[in-house]
Amino acid sequence: MSLEDRNWMYDGWNSNGSHSQEWVRNTDAFLNRVFQGVSNADKYGVVCPCSECRNRIRRRKHVMSVHLCQRGFMPGYTRWTEHGERPIRPSISEDAYNTADRLDDMLGNFGDAMLPDIIEDEPTPDAKAFYSMLSASQEPLHNFTQISRLTAVTRLMGIKSQHNLSAECIDNLLRLFGDVLPDGHKMPSSLYECKSLLRGLKMPSVNIDVSINNCMIYYKDDEHKEKCDFCEESRYVVSNSEIPERRRKKIPRKVLRYLPIIPRLQRLYMEPETAKHMRYHKEGSRANPRLMVHPSDGLAWKEFDRQFPDFAMDARNIHVAVATDGFNPFGFGASQYSCWPVFVTPLNLPPALCMKEETIFLGLVIPGPNHPGKNLNVFMRPLVEEFKEAWAGVTTYDSSLKQNFNMRVRYHISSHDLPALGMFSGWSTHGGLACHVCMGDIDTTWLPNGWKFSWFDCHRRFLPADHRFRKQKNAFRKGLVVQESPPRQLTGEEVLACMKEAEAKNFEGFDETHNWTHIPLWWDLPYFPNLLLRHSIDIMHTEKNVAEVVLNTCIDIADKTKDNVKARLDQALLCNRSHLNLVAKPNGGWDKPRAPFCLTRPQKREVMVWFTEIKFPDGYGSNLRRGVNMEQLKFHGWKSHDYHIFIERLLPPMMRGFVDDEVWEALAELSYFFRMLCAKEVDPTVMLQLEQNIPILICKLEKIFPPGFFNSMEHLMIHLPYQVRVLGPVKYHWNYGYEREETYKRKSLELNGPEFDWLHSPVDVRALYECSCGRSHGKWATFNGAVDGIEALAEVRSGHDSIRAAKRQRQEDEERLKRRQAHDTNAAKMYAQTVLEWGKGIEQRDQNMQSFMQNVARQLGMPPSAVPAPLPPLPPPPVYCASSSLDPEPDAHCGSASPHARCASTSPHAHCASDSHTHGASATHAMLQPLLIVHRTIEDNFASAIGMDNPEATLERIALGVFGGFGNGNTRGGVAGFAGHANGITNGGGSFSPNLADELPPF
Repeated sequence: MSLEDRNWMYDGWNSNGSHSQEWVRNTDAFLNRVFQGVSNADKYGVVCPCSECRNRIRRRKHVMSVHLCQRGFMPGYTRWTEHGERPIRPSISEDAYNTADRLDDMLGNFGDAMLPDIIEDEPTPDAKAFYSMLSASQEPLHNFTQISRLTAVTRLMGIKSQHNLSAECIDNLLRLFGDVLPDGHKMPSSLYECKSLLRGLKMPSVNIDVSINNCMIYYKDDEHKEKCDFCEESRYVVSNSEIPERRRKKIPRKVLRYLPIIPRLQRLYMEPETAKHMRYHKEGSRANPRLMVHPSDGLAWKEFDRQFPDFAMDARNIHVAVATDGFNPFGFGASQYSCWPVFVTPLNLPPALCMKEETIFLGLVIPGPNHPGKNLNVFMRPLVEEFKEAWAGVTTYDSSLKQNFNMRVRYHISSHDLPALGMFSGWSTHGGLACHVCMGDIDTTWLPNGWKFSWFDCHRRFLPADHRFRKQKNAFRKGLVVQESPPRQLTGEEVLACMKEAEAKNFEGFDETHNWTHIPLWWDLPYFPNLLLRHSIDIMHTEKNVAEVVLNTCIDIADKTKDNVKARLDQALLCNRSHLNLVAKPNGGWDKPRAPFCLTRPQKREVMVWFTEIKFPDGYGSNLRRGVNMEQLKFHGWKSHDYHIFIERLLPPMMRGFVDDEVWEALAELSYFFRMLCAKEVDPTVMLQLEQNIPILICKLEKIFPPGFFNSMEHLMIHLPYQVRVLGPVKYHWNYGYEREETYKRKSLELNGPEFDWLHSPVDVRALYECSCGRSHGKWATFNGAVDGIEALAEVRSGHDSIRAAKRQRQEDEERLKRRQAHDTNAAKMYAQTVLEWGKGIEQRDQNMQSFMQNVARQLGMPPSAVPAPLPPLPPPPVYCASSSLDPEPDAHCGSASPHARCASTSPHAHCASDSHTHGASATHAMLQPLLIVHRTIEDNFASAIGMDNPEATLERIALGVFGGFGNGNTRGGVAGFAGHANGITNGGGSFSPNLADELPPF
């Protein structure tokens, strides 16, 4: 069916249900076609092309049929690209590309921009160099292969980076390739030629020497200096060479890696499809215009466009976000080293592409080993100067419109955790003035016992003037009525004036009236004071810290709860909550009354069991039960996303029924607050409502929890709704995307060794696949240095499933073994105890029988010597130990040559002293069998002999039957055998009658 015939999709459909016969017939044919061409379509469905589903949701055939009848086809869907048809490329023939060369799948459709009959403007020199390099991908390496020249070179360069091969090694390999390949091949002959071929990528990196104390960078005017202007330390490593006249290359003591971002941003416009996406913020459509789905829907973006209409006039101008955070590239188990990458992210792209790994660009790599502190300002100089240049504009080629334009770039927002925010913004985030929004207009409280600042009772001033909480004297701090209004948020010009005033006074009054440490270089940007928000609060870390403190305090985890002894002492000083005050013990300790928000020990155990049994849909969350410690009733090892799931979904059901309604309602409101805050689509009216309700919620929490519970993280919640309303959905200004980038770099080092050069190497698809939990990555990963990794990625995927399945099977086997061992241990202990009690009963019965025989002898006038001696005492039961039943080796510590049949511990058995013994219930069973035989024999012999004429013969037969040698096969062994194996007997030397086994309780 041709495209010309598909006008029926829209002409034949009617909203009242009276569709044309042609529409009905063709729609049935469409349904039959798409469901026949997809495997398992009846089970999983096919994406529905109706006007509401819009190819985003899978539907089964009958549901899709109803949707199409009621809603019609989505607009413009005349080419069924989601249902088996290929997209049309009218300007490119199918033979224009080598379909066997997989590099084209990563580079995309660059051919459109290279056709001379369509070009309106001549591409810039950088674009020409890039396109000429891409044209090399169409040239086969030689006549007998479909591998292109560029593919071979990029794969070879990737091998060089991953295996740290020297330049001489690559040259030798290239000479070998030249000898092996057929005549006329196009393989470069040296490493220099390979680099020349790849130079068209235009992704340079610059190494800038740094003073060892981070005082200055040797950049531009200071490039040729050899000593620091401030500390006068040498720039280079001092060499104590034995040959002073020998000239050596100077080695810098510290190096800053700088990767210019303008070439990377220009690269986004060299691919037609991505160039179109870069205009989404202005030309893209919204399914629901009332909702915010992109940063351009926020007030900050709109306010900037209003103040700078010349910048907003061209939709191709780029708005970027900046983020930095410290991490250890060698993992937490290695030595302490703090590396600080700085990321730059373009925000023009649509939600499906924005904040992805392939569109997060690395701008700076600040060296360690320690965090830079306020000297972060020194390292930002190259990046800030590049932003100044980008604000004026650089000529860029737009391949979608075939035009050259002046691309301008502006700073939109920065995103950091709280310590990095203090270094980046110049306002220290420590102490009693840690909030960079409230600044000096906040009244925090110093806790003398907790030895820290508390933000307790700082939020009633944010309430409406007539709110009842403002006048309550006993619910918050003692006797305090709050009448102050909320702190006023300063404009950019006012903030800059405050910084300059503090700098003029050499920052006197730090931590008393202000927290300024320096003036960041970002204020040199001409538009920086006009921004509505300059720095965002990282909601990821805020949510994680709030969730963690709530969990630890409600579960009352030792050393982590905020309701400890120090907190109770401070609460007694600040609050009127006498029923929660500590009670002194005679031994000098404290008796802490249980708070209404704390769970009892049985409740905590029930919660822990619930966490071990809870399950999520695939990909929704991690396995939380791995972080549950049932023995200590603690949680450990949870990540930020685990706490994200906990506070938004699990906190209300966890606490339901365990605490009072007042406490539960406050915690449920806290969960709802973060759930609405982190939504993908944000309603501004909901954010306004949250902005009004969050002061009330924090005050409710202040009435429940002690003052030590509230630090700066709990206070920052009050500013989050306004931030989301100004900046848009949180996915564009929290740190999950940047944390994944750091995880990728750490994973690269783990997979390739500490010598792996992740800065200059192509993207390691193995690390990228591992750190993204197996999600696929787009073709634009190539512009952060990727090469043709599709084949490697396919290999990783094929092996990853088996590895993951083996790991899951191993975990299940280990858990199954632990459950079986625990069950066997408990069952054996209970059985041993039962048998021991049974043996004691038999011993008592033996004593009664002995007394009975003495009475019989006394009544018959027989001498006391005629009565047999009593049985030896019952031997102690063996101590049950639990050693691995799977261990085939003999236990050297036990002295036994046979493995323990029922043991689950590897600790030495101090009680094992004999050469042969049996552990567990089986040993107790074997030891008590002779007693059973003895007493059964006593009963039988005495019953048959009583009342006979010869009482002496009766007693003699009784004695002989009981104490004679019982090694004749009728019984299991005599007293001698029994006593000889008193410390651990397995058998007494004779055979055991099978019917006697039923006398013991079954195991």
